[in-house]
Amino acid sequence: MVVYDYELNLSLQEYFYFQECPQKFRLYRILNPLPMKNSFQTTKRTISEYILRGYNETELEGIKLHQFFATFHQLYAYCISKGIIPPEIKAKKELLNFWNYQQQRYITCRGTYYWKPLYTELALMTKKQRGIVDCLEIINENGDLRLIDYKKSQNSMDFEALQFYALLVEEFMIENNWEDLTLKEVGCYYYSIGKLEVQPYPSGLKKVVENKIQQILQKIEAENFFLKKESCAQCQLRMICHIDQGEK
Repeated sequence: MVVYDYELNLSLQEYFYFQECPQKFRLYRILNPLPMKNSFQTTKRTISEYILRGYNETELEGIKLHQFFATFHQLYAYCISKGIIPPEIKAKKELLNFWNYQQQRYITCRGTYYWKPLYTELALMTKKQRGIVDCLEIINENGDLRLIDYKKSQNSMDFEALQFYALLVEEFMIENNWEDLTLKEVGCYYYSIGKLEVQPYPSGLKKVVENKIQQILQKIEAENFFLKKESCAQCQLRMICHIDQGEK
């Protein structure tokens, strides 16, 4: 695998894959070549495309909920302002959880302009990173920002993932001269329980994630794709890997 300069770029999935096993990263990148920046930042996949790509029912349900969260304020802002809960919201726990969460935020923001997100489903690509940010919202009248990732339930790696996305946003702001915006908080909204967990940005994890990204990119540039056999048991690419290793 020859690595070109423009390929020294990581998605969150690739960031974790490389730490799990550099060979897994290599195979994933061969199967999923790095997209061009304009294409990555503008292309939106449909549910049908996800089905064709082999996503299972649980993954598809999560994608549908993300789409609901992304369009919620366009569809239900009036209902929130009037306190009217539509029947389709009442019919599903995750939707009702999100409704209650947004109703409380509406009250906290006193119905002002910054109740609605600044961006949702924001696809960003910088020189080193790329990813889709679920939500960037304004948290006060100074215009400070909070980055939110929507997740079904809690995981020990959640805030490391948030730091990855926060660095992506921060670097994008620098590269595109968004000097009037400041990221102050990062958080996960867990839609199965309707709970938001927040921490200040930057945190102590920022430097850890920065260093990991730099080290990973250096190893990719050096084409250092060694196999971690202890990771093989649960790897979904192990059959392809066995074939690839056999060819060597």
